[in-house]
Amino acid sequence: MVRVAPELESKWATYPLQRKFWLDASATLDTEDGSKSPVFIPYKKDPNFPTAPLKADYVWGTGPRGFGYYHLLTRESYITLNARIRNNRPPIQCCCLGGAGAQAANDYDHVSEIIYNRSVSSTPDDVLAYKEAINIARGEAQMHYNISQDVQLVVNIASAVY
Repeated sequence: MVRVAPELESKWATYPLQRKFWLDASATLDTEDGSKSPVFIPYKKDPNFPTAPLKADYVWGTGPRGFGYYHLLTRESYITLNARIRNNRPPIQCCCLGGAGAQAANDYDHVSEIIYNRSVSSTPDDVLAYKEAINIARGEAQMHYNISQDVQLVVNIASAVY
């Protein structure tokens, strides 16, 4: 996962993720040494540098508390990663012959799916996230089907009248 998103080099991003709830951006996290670590760290990007520096266990982006670093146990971090990955898709490599290009494309798609699932999930649980993503896809497919049926009904009525 690190090749697709370097921020995922964290024990908090391991697959499969299985936790009971996302952390709120205003919360604090107990660290191993007994201290408290903020879940959100404000940080405005320097306009002279194109990217914000990486911070272990955090993703830089925007969210309910503004620009800054959101911990990987917040849903906001995955929403930010999902947007970044979808907008910065790597160039398509020829993968028809297999090899490194095919493996890189497969890795990218797999990690992209995990990140998307986590970004739409109500809890940080990869099994539940997969099920919720499927339900979202089914709902969208059903909506498009209903719209196409409505259009077909209108066309049939209009052609029968004239």
